[in-house]
Amino acid sequence: MSVVWECGSCGERSFERRCGECNLFCSRIGAGGECPACSELVAGAELEGPAEMGRETEPGTIGSGALDAIELGEILDYVGEWLADAPPAVTASLEDHGGGPGARDILLDALARHRRALISTVAS
Repeated sequence: MSVVWECGSCGERSFERRCGECNLFCSRIGAGGECPACSELVAGAELEGPAEMGRETEPGTIGSGALDAIELGEILDYVGEWLADAPPAVTASLEDHGGGPGARDILLDALARHRRALISTVAS
């Protein structure tokens, strides 16, 4: 399962955080995929029957941990993309406030390492 996002402006659903039509950031709908009946993107909760709707997931279950890891991976991607394209003033600020030369690259490497660790944890 992947995270499904929905654009608040046009209603388009995607696996991408930014809408391809409007270029706006989307709202997280939840973990999901393509509907087996119509191929529309849906959240897993939308596929559950009425008896399952609103049921809480038990704390500490594999499912809730996987969703947390997926969401954290999305956040790491977002921060990494932002930092890679950040203005020079951000790099200078990182270096000036204790990061030293190359602070931006060190931080990008750390983000990538953490994301890989999350992926290997969820996959196993």
